[in-house]
Amino acid sequence: MRRAEYLAEPAVADFLNWIRPLVEGRRALVHAWIGGRGEAFGCTSLFEAFGQYQWPFRITLPGHYSETVGRSFAETEFVLGQLSIELQRAAADRNSERFTDYAIAVLKWGGVTKANVPWLTSRSSREVLDVIDAADLLDPEKADLAQLAGIPRLNSGFTKIYALMLRGSVIYDSRVGAALTYLIAQYMREAALTYTPTPLRLRLPTGYQRGGLPYRRVPGFTTLGSSPAAWADSNIRASWLLGEAARHGEFSSFEPAQRLRAIESACFMLGYSLSGMSVGS
Repeated sequence: MRRAEYLAEPAVADFLNWIRPLVEGRRALVHAWIGGRGEAFGCTSLFEAFGQYQWPFRITLPGHYSETVGRSFAETEFVLGQLSIELQRAAADRNSERFTDYAIAVLKWGGVTKANVPWLTSRSSREVLDVIDAADLLDPEKADLAQLAGIPRLNSGFTKIYALMLRGSVIYDSRVGAALTYLIAQYMREAALTYTPTPLRLRLPTGYQRGGLPYRRVPGFTTLGSSPAAWADSNIRASWLLGEAARHGEFSSFEPAQRLRAIESACFMLGYSLSGMSVGS
């Protein structure tokens, strides 16, 4: 199944019609939490959730001596833009060493180095090129859900790398996955569905506690294991859904390349904790 076929599925079209008022701000989305370090978040709309985006980072880019520091969406976009350009350039040049250096920088930005950096640095040049080549399978513009075998690795860290390599690919981590599946579950409740329509059966990255606030996992959605193909399936579906949703409301005022990152950032902030989140009437 490819993008056009997926978006034409009745359940997908119905969900996108349901979420559109939330994207356009015609329907409230109320949520608030206090993080483990005392940071506070609150919103009354999806776009306001994006406006509250924060992710503190401190990294040194390859070839640089000074650190790049930030936390806001604009600061994040700046550093990710640089990383994206260099990753794509290294991939186009088939330069496995340079690609590894910038992929590690992405992992450091995302705070997901523990298992991913050793895995990446232990690969041969040929195996790193396999990681690069797998981007073709994950490209939302041409991906086929029936053809996802052959991806060497995909998890919360590597979804960040591929998102910067591919136009229109969402970072599908626990927070984004939690928020999106919550919204799908809310749609199901309002539509009086007793089952999750097959096209909307996204799988969730494994749960954990962040800042002392446990995730309340959405009923009816299974968690992802270690299968790269399974992760890719949900990653691509999320990219298609959020990419289409971001074409509306204030998100549409962004350049096309930024729309997906903006709505993804809104979901990222919502997904810190699901407890207490509510959708207005």
